[in-house]
Amino acid sequence: MFTLLRSALCCTAVALLAACGGGGGDTTPPDTGTLPETACGAARPQTVSIRTAGGRDILSTEDYVDAEVWIDGRKLDTRIRGRGNSTWTMPKKPYRLKLDESTPLYGMPAEKDWALLANYSDKTMLRNEVAFCVARLLEMEYVPRSRYVELELNGEYQGLYQLTEHVETGEDRVDIGAEDEASPGFLVEWDTRYASEDLWFKTTRGSPYVVKSDATGPQTEAIRDFMNAFEDALYAHSPASFERADVASMASFYLVNELMRNTDAFNSSTFMYRRDDGPLRFGPVWDFDIAAGNVDFNDDWKTEGFSMRHRVYMNHAFQTPGFDTEVRRQWSRLYARADALQFHVDVTVKALQEAQQRNFQRWPLLGSYVWPNHVVYDTYDEEVRYLKNWLTRRMRWLDSQYGSTP
Repeated sequence: MFTLLRSALCCTAVALLAACGGGGGDTTPPDTGTLPETACGAARPQTVSIRTAGGRDILSTEDYVDAEVWIDGRKLDTRIRGRGNSTWTMPKKPYRLKLDESTPLYGMPAEKDWALLANYSDKTMLRNEVAFCVARLLEMEYVPRSRYVELELNGEYQGLYQLTEHVETGEDRVDIGAEDEASPGFLVEWDTRYASEDLWFKTTRGSPYVVKSDATGPQTEAIRDFMNAFEDALYAHSPASFERADVASMASFYLVNELMRNTDAFNSSTFMYRRDDGPLRFGPVWDFDIAAGNVDFNDDWKTEGFSMRHRVYMNHAFQTPGFDTEVRRQWSRLYARADALQFHVDVTVKALQEAQQRNFQRWPLLGSYVWPNHVVYDTYDEEVRYLKNWLTRRMRWLDSQYGSTP
């Protein structure tokens, strides 16, 4: 796969950069400026500076602290709190921003809610970025836009972060259409930590969902009824399940998570949504910091073998006529751009070169184990090389499964 002629590689790389917002054939990351809305983060990081009111510490994932943020050349009023579950317990903290006014940032559409991902366990700080790019190559309907930044908090340097759109409903985010009491559009998250959330339900088969969109009591019941009907059809391996769920989005979601061997899929951060009275769509994809060989408590570090194929919905989808064919169709398109994905990693690494050095001066993690690393290397370049080699081997194995007609 990785012995394509140089001319073919260049053409494929240019195609990926166009899809991911890199722009043309120029591989030099820009120093400043805005990125197209489909950008995969190939610009050199800019500085984001946050000062909380009275220099207050951020101690909770629940309680916001008033703050000012200097970002994208502007000073904005905001509130900030912690975010995440296991990631919040780590020394380098992830954060959630809620701006006072909807504001476009670095070319991304205006909104109030943003996330600052710390990527502490992922020493490449690339795995979320790679997954987002794969989702765009598969033309998923919505993929969170992101931009790498360096964060200063109350005058102290905090390291390299990934500023991303928070997963929520909205015309420029997860579009669920107009409100309808009888057949509402909705956004739900499969989350095994459902009991700590305000609005949740379980299907009759025990699937745990947290409702992430606004919903009344009757609307929540209508959402549960819809998901129960979808599960009834899917578990019966009936083609009718793909009248209720969009088979293309389900296959795309499967391939992103299977390629990355995402341990968190169907544990948490597994989103599905419906627009108005349309079919269920899978996505957006989210939370890949312990994917792609960066896990030591199960077999998801391996490049061979299925991971997602045997999990709940996907197990039944593959027994439903039409799903395997759609997966193979999409895989052939993705695999044809495998070299370009590696090329994009190289471009992003070049963009992060100075910032990652400052990050590891602040957080001297290289050469040390951080949960749940499967491997530990002494240098950033070695961590990146491991990721690239892992992706190469993983794609080769998946192509041995999906690259030909059964």
